[in-house]
Amino acid sequence: MCSGKIYDGAISCLVLLRSSAPERKETMQELLSQYPKAHALIMYLFDEALWPPDVFRRYPGHEKVFDFFALGTRPEYRGRGIAKELVRQAIKVARRAGCDCVMVFASHEHSRRIFQKLGMGEISRIFWSDVSRRKGFEGSFENVEFDCFTGHFMSLK
Repeated sequence: MCSGKIYDGAISCLVLLRSSAPERKETMQELLSQYPKAHALIMYLFDEALWPPDVFRRYPGHEKVFDFFALGTRPEYRGRGIAKELVRQAIKVARRAGCDCVMVFASHEHSRRIFQKLGMGEISRIFWSDVSRRKGFEGSFENVEFDCFTGHFMSLK
């Protein structure tokens, strides 16, 4: 696909086991004490939308989840299939790692379409307008390009 050229694209992920999933969500205060505000707000929202123990409860037959938490390509390389290929390759890595499912967040319509095309179902949706009205979040997400972020899940069984 890339014909020998190097393109800028990246995907980050981690593997989570049901047996090692956290017992409780961190509070906003706990996150703010550990991270810069923007990072803490995003982590809090991620836990709200796609917290691993909630996913394991919803899909009881799954024990090991491959969590994509970042996908990106430089704007000048978008539309060439690079992100889609990164996700395909990450799914292969998930299978090799023995994961029986994958989950991912989409904060942009482009990534949302990629995840859906590859068979990942939407299991949560949070609208930025709802978030921006919450105490502590005021003004935090005013310039977001799309109206929501979504959580996606796919079984690899």
